[in-house]
Amino acid sequence: MLVAQLLAGVLIAYTAVGALFAIVFVTKGIGRVDLVAQTSKIGFRLIVFPGVTALWPLLFARWIHEEARTTAPERPVRLRRGAHNGPRAACALKKRRATAPKRPVRLRGRPA
Repeated sequence: MLVAQLLAGVLIAYTAVGALFAIVFVTKGIGRVDLVAQTSKIGFRLIVFPGVTALWPLLFARWIHEEARTTAPERPVRLRRGAHNGPRAACALKKRRATAPKRPVRLRGRPA
């Protein structure tokens, strides 16, 4: 009986913490974790509420990770010396492919 009471107490505590987290997450944090949910209406948020309550440790970790990622300063991009990986190179490659002459397709054993 003691194990059942302990298990029930842990489950109630987990659900209570999850419900409190879900209230905060559904109102403030869901838009930071999922960009599509930024403009979601109250109906979607009510549908998601039980799932957030159940999966609150995973969503809490993801929310913290997203916060750290968005507040961290971006490191400057350093290009390798001699690397042609810029927008100009991409445009030049597209132009070269578009203007390249088409080669005739040869089938085996047949002349072109």
